Amino acid sequence: MKENTKRCLILAILVLTALSFAAYAISTFEPPKHPLSIRRVHEMPGDIEIFYAGKTIISTLNLALITFLLATYIDLYRKVKSEFTIALMVFSAVLFLYALASSPILYMRLGFRPAGLGPFAILPDIFSCVAVSILIYLSFKY
Repeated sequence: MKENTKRCLILAILVLTALSFAAYAISTFEPPKHPLSIRRVHEMPGDIEIFYAGKTIISTLNLALITFLLATYIDLYRKVKSEFTIALMVFSAVLFLYALASSPILYMRLGFRPAGLGPFAILPDIFSCVAVSILIYLSFKY
């Protein structure tokens, strides 16, 4: 199997797994309840829930793409042994930590609720997804 075909297959499996996990997390998540009342804490009205569902999907997709990118750079380092590749691995690790910290799944599981940023909450994740996609494209090309 060609190396690029193998990479594309692995990337597709990672993306589908990430999207499935995000969809499952969105559908099963129950917000924390306030200990002194029956009401949900910080219940969000209508459209804002859609933005955070989108943010969950994009951030989970980012985690999958960055994991693939980091694995690609580790494989490249094994072949080349370049300091620049080490810098790319560190950069990917930091991007992974950013994607993990920005995931609504993480902070909802820890009991926090997002504030009403609306569509502005999803923009940084979309920009990082585009940046990681460009890095993956360049990794395939060269």
